[in-house]
Amino acid sequence: MQTEAIAALAASGAAVLGVPAALIVGVRQARAAHHAAEVTAHATHDQARKAARREAAVVFVLAAESALDECMRMYESKEPIEIYSADIEKRVLGDTSRAFTVMRIEGPAELAQKAKKVMLALSELTLRGARRQRTAHAWHHLKQSAETSDVISAALGELTEVSGPDDPRVRAAWRAVAGTGVLAPGMEHTLRTHLRVGSHPLLIKSTGMLDAREEVRETLAAFIDAVRRHLDEKTP
Repeated sequence: MQTEAIAALAASGAAVLGVPAALIVGVRQARAAHHAAEVTAHATHDQARKAARREAAVVFVLAAESALDECMRMYESKEPIEIYSADIEKRVLGDTSRAFTVMRIEGPAELAQKAKKVMLALSELTLRGARRQRTAHAWHHLKQSAETSDVISAALGELTEVSGPDDPRVRAAWRAVAGTGVLAPGMEHTLRTHLRVGSHPLLIKSTGMLDAREEVRETLAAFIDAVRRHLDEKTP
């Protein structure tokens, strides 16, 4: 057995060059140890990176859900939009935008792209919610005014009887409302644009708010699924 080993070594290039066998073994062991250290370092780095991405994703999801709740609270309210504008700005333009920026930095690009879709959906929800809320506030104010104004009450009654928005009675009714001075010009324009006339009772036109809410939920669910897949991927 020893003779075979010596013969194998003698036949090798190392023997020809006069390199001791022990040195060859040592070099190979050093290389193996170095490779193992590289693999360990790579795995540690990958775990740390995924932990940072997990944290960024959690912060983003919480911020997006908070923004969604704030938008829906605004949608359901009849109070002036100024009451909610600060919270909307903080949740959507502040917290969620900052969390999205971290997602873009941490990556990967696939998750950042999914997060971007959530941001776009939230922006659309905010715009539709603000439009709906302005109309709801103006309409609530006008209905309250109708309780003490015969002119406004008669005008609203006329708007329920018209055949459509092009009916000449629509313009006359809004002129009567404007004459009372109970609505600011912006509120009157909002109602003219977003109130559905010719219906009983008068209704606010749909702004697609509920559809926009579902879009936020769907894009957020897609983002969460993508994060889970990414975190479950094994390091190559």
